[in-house]
Amino acid sequence: MKLALGLIVAVLTTGCSKNSDVEAFIKANDTLAADLKEKADKEGPEGAKKAFDAKKEDLKTRYADIKNARGFQVSADNKKNLSESVSKSTLTICGLQIKVIMDREKSEAYKGICKEYSSLFK
Repeated sequence: MKLALGLIVAVLTTGCSKNSDVEAFIKANDTLAADLKEKADKEGPEGAKKAFDAKKEDLKTRYADIKNARGFQVSADNKKNLSESVSKSTLTICGLQIKVIMDREKSEAYKGICKEYSSLFK
């Protein structure tokens, strides 16, 4: 009986895991931040906005899949990695406006991207 109960618990816990979803989100989020930084350096705010718009819905969907995960569904390491990814990406994306602080128009464009990105996590 204990063996059967143990197997049931193991199957339920494994079936409910969100670790792979969290890992996929982290990868997509980190890639987005790197892409936006690269586009901003090469093409300015227009290129960054275009790149953000192309990936925004995918990131939003991925985050919706994981945001209500229970504690047992995500490992402690993945929780830490998720927090670090979002923090680092926020600094990267929102930091774009600081580079062009003297150019009001560009700074405002990057500020808009920052606000949109941040709103994905509400």
